[in-house]
Amino acid sequence: MANFPPVDIFITHCPPRGINDEDELAHQGFEALRKYVDTYHPKVLFHGHTYPTEENMVRNYNGTRIEYVSGWRIIEI
Repeated sequence: MANFPPVDIFITHCPPRGINDEDELAHQGFEALRKYVDTYHPKVLFHGHTYPTEENMVRNYNGTRIEYVSGWRIIEI
């Protein structure tokens, strides 16, 4: 991620570490992606892979809109 350029929209399989991830190792987000979001603040980040509930879902992090996607969704940007 160190050489990945800044983007407005980021689509990734796994979430950033600590954002909609879980305790189970297989469903934890990536630390490098979290550092990227902290540094470049993309406008929107789409991710899947984990299963956050409505009660604990992060939808905004430090100015980045977080969109959890499972299956399919229509999302306006």
